[in-house]
Amino acid sequence: MGARRVPNFTFAVIADTHVNQREDHRPSYPSSALANARARYVIDDLNRLAPAFVIHLGDIVHPLPAQSAYVEAAKRFLELANGLNPDLYLVAGNHDVGEKPLEWCPVPGVTDAYLRLYEHHFGRHYYSFDHGDCHFSILNAQVLNSELACEAAQRVWLEDDLVAARGKRIFLCTHYPPYVSSPDESSSYDNIDEPARSWLLDLLIRYKVEALFAGHVHNFFYDRYAGTDCYVLPSTANVRHEYSEFFRASPGPEHGRNDRAKLGYFIVRVYHDEHVVEMVRTYGQTLSPSHVRRRVAHRVPAMHPREAGSTSIGVDLRHSWAETMEIPPSGASDEFGRKRARNDYPLLALWEMGIRRLRVPAQDLVCPKIRQRMDILRKNRHVFTVYVYGVPDDELTQIMVEHRQFVDACEVIVPWANVGSVLERLKQLKLAARFPIYLSCVRTADAARFEGSKSLIVSHGFTLNECDRLRAFWATVRHGAIVDGFVFRVDRDASPWSQIRIADEVAAQMGALAMIYLRTSSERPTEKFTNDLANANRVAEAVTGGLMATRTHVIIDAFLDMDRGHFVRHGLIDRRCNPRLAGRVAKHLLATLEGGALCHESDEMHTVEGGRIGAIAHGTQRFYLLLPEDHITNLRLPIDPNTSNNGMQGQKIDLSTGIVQTLRWHARSSTRGGLPITTPSVSCKVPTLITLGPVEGRDDPPPDSLEQ
Repeated sequence: MGARRVPNFTFAVIADTHVNQREDHRPSYPSSALANARARYVIDDLNRLAPAFVIHLGDIVHPLPAQSAYVEAAKRFLELANGLNPDLYLVAGNHDVGEKPLEWCPVPGVTDAYLRLYEHHFGRHYYSFDHGDCHFSILNAQVLNSELACEAAQRVWLEDDLVAARGKRIFLCTHYPPYVSSPDESSSYDNIDEPARSWLLDLLIRYKVEALFAGHVHNFFYDRYAGTDCYVLPSTANVRHEYSEFFRASPGPEHGRNDRAKLGYFIVRVYHDEHVVEMVRTYGQTLSPSHVRRRVAHRVPAMHPREAGSTSIGVDLRHSWAETMEIPPSGASDEFGRKRARNDYPLLALWEMGIRRLRVPAQDLVCPKIRQRMDILRKNRHVFTVYVYGVPDDELTQIMVEHRQFVDACEVIVPWANVGSVLERLKQLKLAARFPIYLSCVRTADAARFEGSKSLIVSHGFTLNECDRLRAFWATVRHGAIVDGFVFRVDRDASPWSQIRIADEVAAQMGALAMIYLRTSSERPTEKFTNDLANANRVAEAVTGGLMATRTHVIIDAFLDMDRGHFVRHGLIDRRCNPRLAGRVAKHLLATLEGGALCHESDEMHTVEGGRIGAIAHGTQRFYLLLPEDHITNLRLPIDPNTSNNGMQGQKIDLSTGIVQTLRWHARSSTRGGLPITTPSVSCKVPTLITLGPVEGRDDPPPDSLEQ
């Protein structure tokens, strides 16, 4: 596809490896014994990715400096780090130098002796370095508020360091975050206490710090403080499982501590004017000391919303996505009060998929706290489609006008029988707010009875069978003066591939816009859709169909699993906010296809043995989307004679993993259906994308690339 921007450089950030003194050490939790092997896997992964350097955010080792095992654990880490090719910069964590000042903490706090021990093994505990026009300041958060002599020295040093770095892009790295979810949150085991917190936050503003990276909490959090992106990273070793309270589901293995999908590290791509982060999920994979990994296959890199150009694919955020929850005292790290924190894992999933468009109810826009979160997401180039039933009243209209910067489009849902009576009010909203308005219809109870449907079903969106009615309506209103487009629903039993194409053609003929609402359930409230392969195939059709459309964007229903109540169905992520197959497929399709002028090579999906196939054109390049119902085997791809020739090279992309394998095709003289067929044949058990011809902007991976 179109060439992606090339970053100035990339660096990696890892956190909380908690390396043990022995490989066979058996702490209280089974997953803790895997820390060394998991760190070894990460180091091997980083050698493959070859970032310019790696920053470790602390809790390098698990034993505390007061324990005799500390020295052996430090040696084990240094042995592991010796195998890392990029330069490594270390941040001191509480397991490395002692806890921050806490009267109730049962383990020793930071001391001068512990700092000397750290420096003996790991070097300076605060310092800075430059890379290009970027400046990186490494802070020891444990000594803040400690009244140790080095606290005052570090404060003076940091302010002088930041003054000297003016004119450069500044990145600040610390173990404890200043806060987890809110700058005014209460003191806890997981943040920097006052007065040091306010001092540090003031520095972010004064010196225009671009980003702050922190660890310690073993979970992902994101906020934007003034102009600074503040990231709290997950651990490579285990999860702080009290935060499993976020999820209205079982916490997972080891009561959430070994929720493997949440383990990983960051790759940071630095461009001339901004940076983006990519979460690399390791899923807790391990390497033993004696194991030599085979060469790992090339993978499609994720596309952050800041890197994506298209807003044609969106999701319906049915569940609360900016909710702050109370984490109960557990008897461990915090016992004397509840912690308030926000579940940012849905946001992480959106970033991994590169999805920019978010559909939310108007009540989100009304709530000041959620509106503040919308503003933060907007700065990450997310856009919002705000929907409302009925024309907004005066109070809501005023809110939408005052905060129009958050509304990329407004979806107004009305009973069709009432549409004539609301046109004047729609016109006033349009004149006042100046954002696109999409008209949708709701099936009333009378219509449901007339159509023979169950009365519990609330159905909204036009069908493509109603296009003649919409054309007549469109002719009575001035284009863009009242409404800009229409919302069409694509039912579960319809093909998104063809339905999106037809809706886009209808919109083009009318000179209107179209929004597709992709239903992930049927009209039967007791029927469930939890077959991940079937759901992933449907999402693959919708994403490719949306990227091929020119006047249409697609909203995918059920971003997160709906696993209770009516209409049970799986979403793009599960109830613990971990990616499902459909989410991984959306991620790799968007990263591969976004940014090019695509068109249908085939109007319909073609049935083949074991599944279906759709053909996409991009200039002379061809893509084949393979959707197995079980297992497609021995597929012979029909290639356009004008683009095929002997020795043509292509790629096979596993849309579940993003792994790319190079294929070489040789056209055969025999034909099937009047077109040449290629060899070798292709097999797949998950949605797969085949490319024919060179992939623009990417280095070709070696043909024998394999993954261990």
